[in-house]
Amino acid sequence: MLKLIIKGDAKKEVMLDKAKISFGRDGSNDVVLDSSVVSGFHA
Repeated sequence: MLKLIIKGDAKKEVMLDKAKISFGRDGSNDVVLDSSVVSGFHA
């Protein structure tokens, strides 16, 4: 199983165990990216 590790102020680990994983600023995404250059639902 794959694991995404996001380093920054607080280290965050996300298990990539679903067929589709959503990335973006919106809190409903599987991986929330806190950056103004990322759209609400990026990928």
